[in-house]
Parts: sequence; C-alpha cells; structure tokens
Amino acid sequence: MRSHAVDLDQTRKRSSFEFDHDQGPGGSRQIVWNRLIRSARPSVRCPADGRHARSGSRRQRTAGVLTDRRNDNMRDVMVYARRYDSWSGGIEYAADLTARIDGALTGVFVHPSPLYMMPPYASGDAIQAIFETARDAEQSAHAAAGSFTAWAKRMGVRSASWQVAEGRAPETLGHIGNWHDLLVLERDRESPWASPADLGALVLGSRMPCIVAPASTRNASLGCIAIAWNGSAEAVRAVHAALPLLSHASSVILLDGARRAPEIEAGWLPPFDIHDYLARHGVGSNAKGITASDENAGKALLSACAEVGADLLVMGAYGRNRFSEWAFGGATRTVLQEATLPVFMRN
Repeated sequence: MRSHAVDLDQTRKRSSFEFDHDQGPGGSRQIVWNRLIRSARPSVRCPADGRHARSGSRRQRTAGVLTDRRNDNMRDVMVYARRYDSWSGGIEYAADLTARIDGALTGVFVHPSPLYMMPPYASGDAIQAIFETARDAEQSAHAAAGSFTAWAKRMGVRSASWQVAEGRAPETLGHIGNWHDLLVLERDRESPWASPADLGALVLGSRMPCIVAPASTRNASLGCIAIAWNGSAEAVRAVHAALPLLSHASSVILLDGARRAPEIEAGWLPPFDIHDYLARHGVGSNAKGITASDENAGKALLSACAEVGADLLVMGAYGRNRFSEWAFGGATRTVLQEATLPVFMRN
C-alpha cells in the first residue's frame, strides 16, 4: 500500500502539469487542484455506520447507549498558589471542587520577575544577589511539584499537575488559562495579589471564568447556587460559563434585580428568558426578587445569599467600567470586599 504522502507528491506533479497547460482563468486551476487534493486525503469515518466523524459532540455512544457529556466543558481547573511550601484554604477549596466535578487540577506558582524587584541605581553585586535569590526560590517552587500532586490526589483529585512561571500574575494566569476552563483565586488581604482590588485585576486580566473563595472556605459544596440576575450581558456570560456547576446544584435561586437601561438605544435586542435557558440545559430555578440602588446592590446580593443559604454566588463582573466601580462603588467591588461565600465571576 502506498502512503498518502506518495500519493500527494504524485498529485502535486499532476497538478503542476495541468497548471502549465491550463489556458483558462485562475479559478478553474484552483478547482482542479482542490479536487486532486481531496482525492488524495484519507476519509475519516465512524466505524459503526460509515458516517463522517464529528468533533465536539456533546454526547458519546457507550455500549449502544448515548451518555450526556454536558459537563465536559469544565474539566481543567487552575488554582493560583501564592506559596509552595503549604496549601492554604483557597487551594483546598479548588481541590475539593475539582474532585466533585471529576476534573483535573493545576496548581500555579508565579514568581515576580527580578526586574520588577530591582532598586534604582543598584550595584552589580546587588543585582546579582537579586537574581540568585529569584533562581533559588524558583528552584524550590519547581521541587514542590511532587508534594502538590500527592496532596491533591489524597484530596480525591484524579489528575493533578504543578506549574511554575516568572512574571506578573495577571498576564501569566491569562496565558495558562488558555488551556484551562476555570481559575480559582483565594481572597486573603495578607497575601500578594489577594486584596479585593488585586483580585479584580486578576479576574479581568485572566480573561476566563473565576471563582474567588474566602481563605476560610475549604468545602466546595454546590448544593444551593444563587445567581445575581439583572439581564445584563455580563450576567448572561456568567450563567453560560457556570452551567457545568449549576447542573450539580440541588437548588438554583435567581436573585432577580432591576434591569439597567442601555446608555445608547440605536435599535432593539431580542429578549432572553433565563428560566427557559436554564430549563433547556436541565437546570431548574426559582426566583427571589431583590430591590436596591446601584450603590447598595452588592450588600443586597450578599444579604439575599445568606437568607437562602447559598453555597456559591454566580455573577457578572464589572457591569460598569472598572474605574467607575472602584471610584464610585458597585456590586463587584462590594462583593470582592465583603463576600463570605465563594463567588463565580465572569466579565
């Protein structure tokens, strides 16, 4: 049997001959080339019925039975570790959540670049000492891989890995987030990149769904999930991203707030029914109305979460621009500062 590469080479020779003698328009030459290439390609078919295989299917056939794969789009969880010699409450929360959804967990430690720590007009010896200190810390962080993966497996995580990087946390997490589905962040005012303002920068900089968990929360229960709903695009994106977690909940409560009028009305948009959308994905929901001004929306949300006993709050982040949120107040700012439960955020 000849290989496809040989057939393709011969195809190229034939196509070259046809191109040299073709006096028609360039489009017809391309058609000839495309047909020859297609004839040389192997056909990918399903073994059972001969139909062409499709990737990205939401269901798979197992022993003749179609099984639901609706949660497959949240398998890879990343947690930002600020230490490599011990595992804090936020990391334990991430491990527990990953085990509950049968996913894979990646711990990420980001060491700041020595260039960021360089004092102005530093001597050569001082610069060398800074670089050597950074290299020693990074080597110790790399050595923690075995400890992290063993600990995660004891927590019930089926697959765990450890990554070490150098740079600024937002850009680094955004890069590693390209092959992950969820980022877990711990809120701890005593640690770098853990204040409410810094967490806001990480949520925006990572460009991915995030859960911000208080340092004291270690149990990733998904029994009751509350959704901060005001019909905004940010809220819709948050609900869409959180669907795999919502499918685990025994109770989903819509905290239904006031709709924000658009700043510019140049037309009209089709309506979106959140209840129908959730039901279409197998998620039942009940609504609880809340009334509050923009300035008090965050406190009203947290109060309602406590009232219904929510284990997780799902909300859109920064419905206004981030400067307005932090300069004049807003729901995102209040929740990042005061929430006592984990918060799923999507901008």
